[in-house]
Amino acid sequence: MSTTGRFLAYLDKQSRLFLWLAVMVSVLGLGVINYKIGPGLSLSPFYIFPVALASWTLGTSEGFLVSFVCAVIGEISNLPVNQSFASLLPLWDAIERLGILVIFSLLFAEIHTLLKHEAHLSHTDYLTGISNRRALFESASMEMERLTRTGRPFTLLYMDVDDFKTVNDSAGHEAGDIVLSKIAAILKLQLRGIDIIARMGGDEFVLILPETDDHAAHKVVPRLHSSLLEEMQSLHWPVTFSIGALTFVSAPSNTDEMFRLADQLMYDAKKAGKNTICYKVYSG
Repeated sequence: MSTTGRFLAYLDKQSRLFLWLAVMVSVLGLGVINYKIGPGLSLSPFYIFPVALASWTLGTSEGFLVSFVCAVIGEISNLPVNQSFASLLPLWDAIERLGILVIFSLLFAEIHTLLKHEAHLSHTDYLTGISNRRALFESASMEMERLTRTGRPFTLLYMDVDDFKTVNDSAGHEAGDIVLSKIAAILKLQLRGIDIIARMGGDEFVLILPETDDHAAHKVVPRLHSSLLEEMQSLHWPVTFSIGALTFVSAPSNTDEMFRLADQLMYDAKKAGKNTICYKVYSG
C-alpha cells in the first residue's frame, strides 16, 4: 500500500472527535499564521486541506461547515488594518472564497464515496452480496496473524452444495442463482457479526469463525447444517451440504495451505456419502 493509502486508512480508523479536533486545529493554525503574515500574502489555497479532511472523513455537511469557517477566518486574517467589513469588497471576497471551498468540499466527498463504493464492490460477490474470494483471502490472512499473536483458535468451514448441478440442469441457472443467494442469506442470519462469510466460487462457500475452538465448532456447525437443510427442503430444492470444519490452534504456513487443508476435509465429507460434516484440528 502506498504512503497515501496508509494515511487514508489511518484516518478511517480515527474517532470523529479526533478528526474534528484535527480539522479545527488546522483551521485555527492557518488563521493565526495568515494573520501574522498580514494581508500581503494570502494562505487561501492552504485552507483546502482542512476542508478536504472534513469532507473526506466526516461528511459533506461537515465539509460545508468547515468551508464557511475557513472563508470567514481567512477573510478576517486578510483584512487590512484600514479596511472593515463595512466595505462590500471583503464580503465579496469571503463569498468567493466560500464558493471555491464548497466546490472542493463536494469534490472530495464525492471522490471518497466513489472509492468506498469501488472498494466494496471489489470485495463483494456480485450474486450473493457476501465476501468474495479476494476479501476472503485478506480476512484469512488477518485471522492467521491474530492466531499467531494471541494463540486464540478459529474454525474454518469449507462447504460444498451437493447436487447443485441438478438444480441448474433441471430448473436453469437462474434457479441456481436463487439457491446460492438463499444459502448466503441463511448463513448471514445464522452467524455472528464477527464471522466471515464468503463465496469461494461456483457452489462453494467458506466461513471463518473467530474465537471458535473444536468444542464450539461441534455445537455451531450442526445447527448451521440443519438450518440450511430445512430451508432447502421447505423450498423443494434437492440439495444438501458437505462441510469440512477445520479448527486451527496454530497457524499454517500460508493461506493457500489453510484453504487446501479445509478443501481436502470437505472432500472427505463428500466421499463419506455427502450431506456430512467432517471435523479436524490443525496443530501444525
